[in-house]
Amino acid sequence: MHAAFEFSVDHPDVTKEWRINSNFLVVVAVPDEKALRKLWFAADCLGIVSTLVEEPDYGNQATALTLEPGKMARTLLAEYPLALKEKKVA
Repeated sequence: MHAAFEFSVDHPDVTKEWRINSNFLVVVAVPDEKALRKLWFAADCLGIVSTLVEEPDYGNQATALTLEPGKMARTLLAEYPLALKEKKVA
């Protein structure tokens, strides 16, 4: 959630519009840092406003990403599972 706070500081106008029109958060899980950076790059290529959080205490490893809400972000994130959702056992 720290990425959302960083995003709100970096992009206050986008955050204000989100708060008025939606106010929903969706958190997805990615398998590793490489996937997170790839997602960040793809968002940038699509013109999606984003904030990537890198942890100085962990060698600037990327640990979180917030994307501007919208259809393009939804499409980009569709392949990733919701975070903390338990898998159903068959």
